[in-house]
Amino acid sequence: MQGMQAYLQQMVERSSSTLLDRDGKPSAEGLLFLGNPQLVFPRLLFEDPVLEPVDRNVWAAVKLAAASGDSVTAFPSYRELMLRCNVGSKATIARSISILRSTRWLTVCKARLRDANGRVRGNIYALHDEPLQLAETLELDDYYIDWLEGSADGKHTRHRRAIAIAGRVLADMRAQLRAGEDITQLEMPIPRRIQAMESAALTVIGEKPSSPFFALSAESIIEIADGCYLKAKTLLSNNKIDQVQLVYPAKNAPETLSTVTVPRSSSKYLKKEENTTTDPVVTTEAGGSTATVLAWPTNLTSNDKGLVRLQLGTIPHQHHQPVLDALAAKLSAIADGKAQPFRFGILPYARKLCELAVAGKLNPVPTIVPTPPDNPDTLPQTPEAIDRALKTLACQLSNASAEAKRLRQLAERDSSLAGAVLEAEGQWKAISQRYTEMKQMQGRVLH
Repeated sequence: MQGMQAYLQQMVERSSSTLLDRDGKPSAEGLLFLGNPQLVFPRLLFEDPVLEPVDRNVWAAVKLAAASGDSVTAFPSYRELMLRCNVGSKATIARSISILRSTRWLTVCKARLRDANGRVRGNIYALHDEPLQLAETLELDDYYIDWLEGSADGKHTRHRRAIAIAGRVLADMRAQLRAGEDITQLEMPIPRRIQAMESAALTVIGEKPSSPFFALSAESIIEIADGCYLKAKTLLSNNKIDQVQLVYPAKNAPETLSTVTVPRSSSKYLKKEENTTTDPVVTTEAGGSTATVLAWPTNLTSNDKGLVRLQLGTIPHQHHQPVLDALAAKLSAIADGKAQPFRFGILPYARKLCELAVAGKLNPVPTIVPTPPDNPDTLPQTPEAIDRALKTLACQLSNASAEAKRLRQLAERDSSLAGAVLEAEGQWKAISQRYTEMKQMQGRVLH
């Protein structure tokens, strides 16, 4: 696994250098093909019970673009894909690419590839001859879970089928977590492939599958095949927002309840998950306008935060913040060298914290509200320390930006959250200023 990841990282870096060296040429996307270098098409692609013919054709067209004799080539443009697939709409191509990414036939290795001047030059994609496991996808795509959640909410695509498939992939991940499974652990490839072949074989003869097909469970395959998403009453294209009332215990008032209205996704496949949803998580004090949001550890990557958010969805809301506080304390201890790193990853540790919280055995930890230091005397001085600080601040900046965006969306429907929005934006600006100062210091140290 480590050797394979080192090879993949080398290929991504090579592709990045190749694209960035094309001065004066139009921006292009990068593409890596990680399967058999011969011009072959996997049988399971054509037996995939979820993909439609146009989705398979888009995969094949991308594969043809990768068959130029070099492992690194340019990702085909939408126009080229439209011509190869005999499709007259860019939206259809975008939908198929979204579905292929959701089902992990296609992976974005590096998002927003930028040159030395900060200009966006495109993405680097990887094409696979069978859907990747989640653990492998998380290694390549730093924002897969965030992107999947956004797709299920209709933020990245307006097509009901693409929304439904992303929603079902998420629903299956949540179901595995509720069953106590570690979705970040690698499965044995042969049994996994056999399961997929059995599922495909039953689907081909018109029978209902009893085993999963890679990222999708048998139940999800049946629901997608039945077109349940076409029967949903609320459609994104109608620009209607269905509302659901979530009832939470009010802070410092154990015998009273307060409610907050949040938008409910129009995808039918997410409705089963509403009772465990944690994004966004907002509580309002009874009789007041003070909003309280979850305080997340600032040194979590986007995928780690997504995994923890999914795990939190398996326990009642009142346990969410204590679990995050305990996780933040553990991460802080690891950073200070006072604790050993996670042996099996962050998700099993988060699951154990959730189990302890539900059982009432989780030791209370003071809430950690991350704020960037503003004392210039505390700035690191060595290049190594500055590099580590920049990586931490970049993660903090990403989390703060996402939190501010989420609160702004909520504030459009609940004016009482205006104060929380200002606080979140202030924190984002403080971290951004800190990051700028650190970059300037890095330039002075290096020169």
